[in-house]
Amino acid sequence: MGIFNFAILQFSNKRRIRLNQQIPKSFWCYRFGAYNVLAMKTLVIDSRKIDCDIIEEAAEVLRSGGIVAHPTDTCYGLAVDIFNEEALKNFYERKGMDFDKPVSVLVRSLEEAEQYGVFSELALRLAKEFWPGPLTLVVPRTAAVPSFLNPKQSDVGLRVISEPVTVALLNAFGGPVTTTSANAHGESTPYSLPEISMKSDFILDAGDLKRSEKPSTVIRIEGDHATVIRQGNLFLDI
Repeated sequence: MGIFNFAILQFSNKRRIRLNQQIPKSFWCYRFGAYNVLAMKTLVIDSRKIDCDIIEEAAEVLRSGGIVAHPTDTCYGLAVDIFNEEALKNFYERKGMDFDKPVSVLVRSLEEAEQYGVFSELALRLAKEFWPGPLTLVVPRTAAVPSFLNPKQSDVGLRVISEPVTVALLNAFGGPVTTTSANAHGESTPYSLPEISMKSDFILDAGDLKRSEKPSTVIRIEGDHATVIRQGNLFLDI
């Protein structure tokens, strides 16, 4: 598979190819010929009426190893394929985040979550009661989680959300993705397109999101014991 270097090609202020980026030929996008699916692209999408063509284009970026910025039920987030090691490395480098810092995983359902995490009775109860929603459950990981994802962790954070655009993206992609806010490490949480401070390859622009004073709640479950790692908007009596 050939590798090609590109100079900047400007299609609009939202479609561009980065200078001298090495791109596999198979990543080319049919619309512009030399336009690359990994070039930064923004498409507006209405969460009340999902455009399947836009969603499929974003899913193809994920399949090609790209990073997609998307709306969630708390803020704009970043998704990459958890089974693509190079995509994960690129994600960490762009976010400016230490490789030892774990990243959580977004799945479509509790049933899918159980492929990647071991759910105790308490974890199942919380998942059934609060998913989909702003709750990440950290549970023991299964062998299905790739070894290069959070390699120093014996557990994994899993989350199911209800935001329509991202639900459609997950269904089109067909598998789990990372979930983290779309900001460079240490910068403020983004609730609108101008606030996204980390360079992604594709942005699903759902407009300004409702601002939240707190992020999602993160809870570690070990058997029948729960530890709140991060207190967010969701308060649980456990």
